[in-house]
Amino acid sequence: MSFTLTAGDLELAYDATQALRGCPDVPPEVEVAECDGVLTLLGSVAWMFQKTAAERVVRGVRGVRAVNNQIVVNVAVAPREVRRRIAEALDGFAGFDMSRIQVHTKGRIVTLTGHVRSWVEKNEAERAAWKALGVADVRNWIEITP
Repeated sequence: MSFTLTAGDLELAYDATQALRGCPDVPPEVEVAECDGVLTLLGSVAWMFQKTAAERVVRGVRGVRAVNNQIVVNVAVAPREVRRRIAEALDGFAGFDMSRIQVHTKGRIVTLTGHVRSWVEKNEAERAAWKALGVADVRNWIEITP
């Protein structure tokens, strides 16, 4: 099965791309594919408002029949937020010293290092890290040292 792009298809894709480029809320990584008046938005953004802005902008382009928004939201992980979540989760442990845990992030991956007194503290630290917004993976390298 094959199809041929018409001049109208190319013009609609061009117009949608120009509309996206004119919107300051939409990063340049967002792309448009078009077929028979249906636009598919592709790419990734850091925030949900960017995804919704892209869809809103292209819906206003003349000739658009439908929009298939396939943009992925990749929320950046803030080490400070992960650390706060862990501290809150471990607040009930008597004598717990948060300064013994280091939180490292790379993209959406969180790596925990340092020392705790028990398996319970180690597992709670990991559980808390998973609760932070945007975390896709947690690597728990915390050591247990009484």
